[in-house]
Amino acid sequence: MKNTNGFTLIEVLIALLILAFSMTVLMQSWGGNFRAIKKARTYSIVTQLLQKKVIEFELLNKKKSALEIPEEEKGDFGSDYPEYRWEIKTQPFKFPNLFPMPENSSDGDMAQKIIKEMQDYFEKTVREVSVTVIQKAAKREVKYTINTFFVEYDQELPLGN
Repeated sequence: MKNTNGFTLIEVLIALLILAFSMTVLMQSWGGNFRAIKKARTYSIVTQLLQKKVIEFELLNKKKSALEIPEEEKGDFGSDYPEYRWEIKTQPFKFPNLFPMPENSSDGDMAQKIIKEMQDYFEKTVREVSVTVIQKAAKREVKYTINTFFVEYDQELPLGN
């Protein structure tokens, strides 16, 4: 008479193969989830640090004219975020030539004069500000940048001088 109270060797090997395959798939999905969580955490921290530096920049330069704002600043976030540092670069706003006029036009002289005055005005009162947070990753640096504009609202617009 044959004993049928247990599993055969083939059944045990097939069960172990299914278990190993399932564990491999499960571990890969967990690894993907951990990478996604780490990436989301990094983006959250970077967003917070960028927002902090933009607000600090606005508060520190609130009473200054656009021409008094430094062109470049650098620093770090101290021991709270040792793997991050920041840079702020400013430059004058370049007003585009929106209405190129023919040189022979009499209307063009007045329009060119107005455009020139507007260009001069915006270069004195508006600064383009680039705030960059740099993360020191394993073997490289990753830069995250946001651009905004600093506008000096106290300057009068030269109309008809």
